[in-house]
Amino acid sequence: MENQQETPAGVETDEEFPDEFQCCVCWDLLFKPVVLACGHISCFWCVFKMMNRQGVSHCPVCRHPYNHFPSICQLLHFVLLKLYPQDYKRREQQVLGVSQ
Repeated sequence: MENQQETPAGVETDEEFPDEFQCCVCWDLLFKPVVLACGHISCFWCVFKMMNRQGVSHCPVCRHPYNHFPSICQLLHFVLLKLYPQDYKRREQQVLGVSQ
């Protein structure tokens, strides 16, 4: 299923991205993607919000435990930035709370 997203102003972007680049938590284009030990990919901030800061955390999809601080997959980050620049910029503005 291809995704077409709306910007904060309500205008659809021209970019469509495959489901493989969709966060399993927020269902939007991955922003600062992290790959967990179980293989699920999410936005860094989606995972960060759900982390247990004092012990073992769990994948938001399959509940597989992990006890490391997930790092951003730089390769996937730059691929998404190159393939979907408009949507990636929109996601950055959403996550960081920047208004246009």
